[in-house]
Amino acid sequence: MFLTETVWDNSIGEPSSISIFLVADNQICYNSIPAEYCTKNANIEEDEGVNCLVSLGKCLQQQAKASDIAVATIKECLKEELLEELSIRFVGDVINPKAKSDYLDDVAMYELCGYLVHARPSLTNCQDCKKSIVADELHLPDDFLAVDLTKMRSKGFLTFVTIPMFKTIREIEGVIKWHFNNPEHFYVLDTFQHCLTKICNLHLIPIFCEQHREALIPYMVMEYTKIRHHFEAKRLNNLLLPKQKAKVKAKFKQGKLA
Repeated sequence: MFLTETVWDNSIGEPSSISIFLVADNQICYNSIPAEYCTKNANIEEDEGVNCLVSLGKCLQQQAKASDIAVATIKECLKEELLEELSIRFVGDVINPKAKSDYLDDVAMYELCGYLVHARPSLTNCQDCKKSIVADELHLPDDFLAVDLTKMRSKGFLTFVTIPMFKTIREIEGVIKWHFNNPEHFYVLDTFQHCLTKICNLHLIPIFCEQHREALIPYMVMEYTKIRHHFEAKRLNNLLLPKQKAKVKAKFKQGKLA
């Protein structure tokens, strides 16, 4: 049974806040009036922006919509920054000293380049762009050792990339690897943005055709960086989660023995 009696405040001759709340609660439970009218004539100012009985689903939808808008804005800003900084640093060739070259890293990186081109078909929509990043296996030089793993695993379906494409990705990978070598990089909130900011200072080869270069180079850099961050997240999960699970099991055992 609900309390519906009105308690009057003798000093001002109006109902008290408690009685107004009880009446509103009674009416809401019986759906007698819409929820948005329950705050009228109460001690809540109109400009306070108070919303009553907002569902969790609606809150999540609004938050997701705001997050999507924010992410789209950040992506456009990052693409513009990459294009502006990289376009003034294009070089004819990138020379990597043999002392800094690692065979295992190179063969794994070359295969990842092929996966990037295969998984992102927008990079090869233009035939001129495709010629600048996709190569024929027979046209690659014999002393180019980075292609060895792809040749062994390929049965006619793996993608072979050109040497300029490989050199471009190798420069980007060097910055990403240096970024990941910092043991505290996964504690940084905007680690993806920090990594792209460092990549902006690189000297890269101007692959793709002139018509699509401004759009595809920032896109390629962001997609490769995204893939590498995904791999790094999986590596950290495999490294850290077993330790956390072992600690939780130990705590449970201690609780049972106590």
